[in-house]
Amino acid sequence: MIDSIKCLLRNKYWTETKVHEVLKESQANMKVSITNLPQGGIIIKVPQNATSSIMIDAGEDYNKSCDYLILLPDNNHIHAYFIELKKSLHHDKNGVPRQACQQILSTIPMLDYLCSMIKIHFEKTKDIQMHFTVIAEKYSEKLDKQGVKPSNHLKSVSYRNEKFKIIYSSLTIPLAHLR
Repeated sequence: MIDSIKCLLRNKYWTETKVHEVLKESQANMKVSITNLPQGGIIIKVPQNATSSIMIDAGEDYNKSCDYLILLPDNNHIHAYFIELKKSLHHDKNGVPRQACQQILSTIPMLDYLCSMIKIHFEKTKDIQMHFTVIAEKYSEKLDKQGVKPSNHLKSVSYRNEKFKIIYSSLTIPLAHLR
């Protein structure tokens, strides 16, 4: 199925996975290294407004998308990692970074569309297990004196009946932390 996705997408939007990958977000001037990636997968740099259409109202932020989608094969299914990179996170009163989570959820239709195209044109399907991760360098812009201790702070939150992994780090993150 991943080979079929490679055939569908323009080359400029994807790369094959290597054991160590650097994800970049140019607007936030942010880089994060993801390690322990298996070969045989792809990393899709999701363009902004990738899921929008001329028919969708942009006023409600329906057309925002996350930064990366990593697809990794695993026996009879595929792991899909939706990753949003943020320099800092703003949480609601429940500790949920709603804007970042919404960007991830708004990208699911793009994966659904790719899967539909593969089913129609290549007659292939696989079960997909989705993982949602927000990676931020710091908690909030207002807290400039946060520690720079070289460790990952992991947290899980629920938003719209989905589980999101929140990672506060500017360092290397192993793939296992994204699950």
